[in-house]
Amino acid sequence: WVRLNFVLQDAASPGDAQWQATYARIIGDFRAAGMKVYGLIGGEAVKTPLGRRLLDSVQQKTADGTRGEAEAWLQEYEHNFLQIVRRFGAEVPYFESFNEPDNWAIAGEQRAVVHPTWFAQMLDRLWHAVKQEGLPVKLVSGPLLGMFHHQPSGEAAPAYLRQVYDEGRRLGWHSAGRF
Repeated sequence: WVRLNFVLQDAASPGDAQWQATYARIIGDFRAAGMKVYGLIGGEAVKTPLGRRLLDSVQQKTADGTRGEAEAWLQEYEHNFLQIVRRFGAEVPYFESFNEPDNWAIAGEQRAVVHPTWFAQMLDRLWHAVKQEGLPVKLVSGPLLGMFHHQPSGEAAPAYLRQVYDEGRRLGWHSAGRF
């Protein structure tokens, strides 16, 4: 298996013909070598930088429009995620969402770059979108970093995951036929 990160870099979108040709060649070369490809579609698959957009809870409303910016970023991420899965789903059977959402990627902030409630929203939206289109792929939650180098007790990842599941229950993950 090889884990392939779908990164836009200089491409305008996953619809860019040259970008698609490059990834098609990479996937083809790996498959020709007998490898299976596992796709990662993270924050690098979006042109708009994530920045501070998903730091706060989904329920928090701010005067400066942060929630609106968060929604816009998440819509762009979902759109790009679907474009990539549509194009490469026949060759790539598994797609992982946002890698290490609990990482402290913003200097001076001792909290996850993606709040657990936003991560649950992200997983929920991707699941609905992929199922609605009937795309034949398996979705995998992005793994947690665990922040062990910051919190040696190891409590950060379990607490983060509990908050993700709490939001998931609010979204109906426990319902029959889900996940």
